Amino acid sequence: MICDLTTQIDIRKVAKKISDIPETIHFEGERIVTTWTRTNFGGRRQWFLCPSCDRRCAIIYRRGNGPLWCCRICGSGRYLSEHESPHQRRLSKLLKVRKRFGQNEGGIIAPFPPKPKSMHPTKYNRIRKTSLKLELDFLLDDMAEFLKMSRDDLTEFLVRKKIEAQTHQL
Repeated sequence: MICDLTTQIDIRKVAKKISDIPETIHFEGERIVTTWTRTNFGGRRQWFLCPSCDRRCAIIYRRGNGPLWCCRICGSGRYLSEHESPHQRRLSKLLKVRKRFGQNEGGIIAPFPPKPKSMHPTKYNRIRKTSLKLELDFLLDDMAEFLKMSRDDLTEFLVRKKIEAQTHQL
């Protein structure tokens, strides 16, 4: 089961819409029980009890065999990112930063998005600087792999080319 693509019920989202979730819910012919735990500062938090294993969980997933609803562990659930290669996970992480600033197209080749009005310039500059360095590392690794070179050899080659270009301009 891939959790991101499976029908799911998140008790945190339900609690925002329905302030008082009952202890027992009869849903689609199945009995789903909830329980409470205390939080550190005197509050309480509600959880689902997995219909299969009675494990406390915030999200239950629909599955085809056995009990209709289960936790991620009982359903052998995995997230989409777990099926990505390390290369793809790195790219996804870089794109996530850009998406946070409102960029949805262009990938890491596009200019870095401008600072949101609500963000402090120091924080924006720190995130931008870190992200651009990680993007450069990603692109250099990608280029080195494409050219079948080591990362150090590629860096040395690019530095030589830059020096040659500067001397030709003089």
